[in-house]
Amino acid sequence: MCKEKIDHLFIDLSGVATVDKIAVEELEQLIDALKLVGVVCTLSGVRPKVARAVVEYGFELETIQVESVLSTAIEAKFAAI
Repeated sequence: MCKEKIDHLFIDLSGVATVDKIAVEELEQLIDALKLVGVVCTLSGVRPKVARAVVEYGFELETIQVESVLSTAIEAKFAAI
């Protein structure tokens, strides 16, 4: 069992070329569940094709943090500390 509290999860999608409706729904459920326990999620590396599909399937990217690349996401997180 992890004794450290996790308060932030970075999800890097830079290796993902396409997504289907099921993948988007699972991602949304994961992020929503983590919000319930106080974990903030940041998506990074979202390609334009993936972003279009995510929005098309009803997942609003405005509700979570999104950065172009993982390094920028990490820098932003630790700059705020």
